[in-house]
Amino acid sequence: MRGKDSRSREAIKVQANSTQRHPLPLVRRPAELDNPAMDDPRLVIETPVSDAVVARLEAALEEHARAAIGDPGFHSVGVVARDAAGTLVGGVTGAISWTWLSVRLLWVAEERRGTGLGRRLMEAIENLGRTRGCTHAHVDTLGFQAPQFYRRLGYEAFAELPDYAPGQSRIYFRKRL
Repeated sequence: MRGKDSRSREAIKVQANSTQRHPLPLVRRPAELDNPAMDDPRLVIETPVSDAVVARLEAALEEHARAAIGDPGFHSVGVVARDAAGTLVGGVTGAISWTWLSVRLLWVAEERRGTGLGRRLMEAIENLGRTRGCTHAHVDTLGFQAPQFYRRLGYEAFAELPDYAPGQSRIYFRKRL
């Protein structure tokens, strides 16, 4: 028997790092709901999600926010560090949303850690945020990564999710700029 009922029992396998689109299994619905005139969107798993989809979702949310609050001022920002040969040795990225700087990624090459480069990168992105009207910043990290680093920079923890990764908490920090 092939049809709606057999499709609803099919298993969907999602492989990590797959670029294929996988439809979610159909749920058995009463016959009166099987009206082809109804607009029933199909759910599709995308792994990874394309940049185009992320951009469209961000634009839609910004449009929604603009209608309620005015210009949300979402801006992607970043500061990178390169050595004399032009090799990337560190960087920090984030986004500005209204008066908040959201630090998303901070990375320093292993051989450059402990040299003050991480502090310089954070100070640079915070200063960039200030020049764009930010009065606060927030960042999150796992317990094994850099909570003490952010505390030394003046960030205070305001939330923690225990066992976010096995045995590791995810800690959320904020700072007044």
